[in-house]
Amino acid sequence: MVDKINNKISDEEFVKVSIKIGKAVLIIGIILSFLVIAMQITESPVIQEKKIPTVEWEIQRINSTHISIAHISGESIESKRTIVTVEGRSRPIGRVGYIGKGDVIITQAYEGTLVELFWEEENEYLRLLHRDRA
Repeated sequence: MVDKINNKISDEEFVKVSIKIGKAVLIIGIILSFLVIAMQITESPVIQEKKIPTVEWEIQRINSTHISIAHISGESIESKRTIVTVEGRSRPIGRVGYIGKGDVIITQAYEGTLVELFWEEENEYLRLLHRDRA
């Protein structure tokens, strides 16, 4: 009978100790989860850098209504990914394929207007290649 009482007491103590250990493990797990979440939130996002073509452009006035935009040096670029704007309005490039050294784009632009050339990345972000007043 004494053995049964001792076993019963040790079972009760075992349950109490198990509950305490379970609570400690649960608290440690919650704290670690919060730390992992905090690290994910505060971690700097990885920005995927895209290589923007290096091109030197020259804008010259042809007459009072038109300008030429010449590819002076640098990489050849796809015309379909190149955007010319005059005062924020897109202008047609009028060429298919690539724009390389020596190629010229003619577009309408009145004197003093802002002309910008953009490179359109695959994810549809525009990167400014050149800006000048015509």
